[in-house]
Amino acid sequence: MTIKKKYSSLPFVILFILHSLLLLYAFYKKSKEDRRNMFLLLLSNIGIAYIFEYPILNVYRAYRYKPKILKNNLLDNVLGAVISQGIIVPFTAVFLTAFNFGKKGKILFSMYYFFIERLFVKLGIYKQYWWKTIYTPILIYCYFGISNLWYNQIKKGNSNVLAITHFFCVNVVSINFLFVLAIMKKIKFGFGKVSSWHEHFLIVPVYSILLSFLAVLSVKKGGFKPKIIIFLIDLLIDLLLWKLNILKVKLNALFFFLLRHVLTIYCAVFFRKLVYMGKGRV
Repeated sequence: MTIKKKYSSLPFVILFILHSLLLLYAFYKKSKEDRRNMFLLLLSNIGIAYIFEYPILNVYRAYRYKPKILKNNLLDNVLGAVISQGIIVPFTAVFLTAFNFGKKGKILFSMYYFFIERLFVKLGIYKQYWWKTIYTPILIYCYFGISNLWYNQIKKGNSNVLAITHFFCVNVVSINFLFVLAIMKKIKFGFGKVSSWHEHFLIVPVYSILLSFLAVLSVKKGGFKPKIIIFLIDLLIDLLLWKLNILKVKLNALFFFLLRHVLTIYCAVFFRKLVYMGKGRV
């Protein structure tokens, strides 16, 4: 059983709407303080999902999504992964954590994803290479457990968890921003004049992690000078990649460089205040 091409995106859209409603309901039922912690948990969950997807999808190509939303197959594949692993699953994890679902609830939702994956395979909108469906409920169950632990540590003000949460928040915004520019065909990473999108998605996560780490570092002690220093280092990294023809920019190059790094440092400042609000640090 396969689904017609023009309807390939429909299951992704339905799941996105359904799980968005679950997330919105969870935020609606919680207090202002809980909502802040849940928002930080959401970005952390997305950050964890992106790290997981990098070796599984980008490097070892365990499976392929076919939502048929974008014309380019590889970009379409990554978009499908973002919707599934970067939105739908993290939304579910936050919902389960918010309402403190126990072991049975986590198992139920893990099996729900098992059947969703089998359905997607039958519909022809998801293809497995070396990945086995049985891996999915096992790993998702573990992921739900991590979400609970992470949320509790955020509420307790665990310094290590708060620091990593800060990084995740900045990195998620950075990766999504770069992905939007890639969809618009405004930037591309790769070696040589002609490079593949596969190369792009091998380089971009590493690039984003490095620059997000530097941005977080620049706001750690406060003050204006560290931000300027990191900003200049970021520009030098981009200029070097540009000169080596590893970074291809179709936007005005200076505009891209400035916008990219101003946004990242601003996010680092904003999320630091949000993460450490009420924790005695700013």
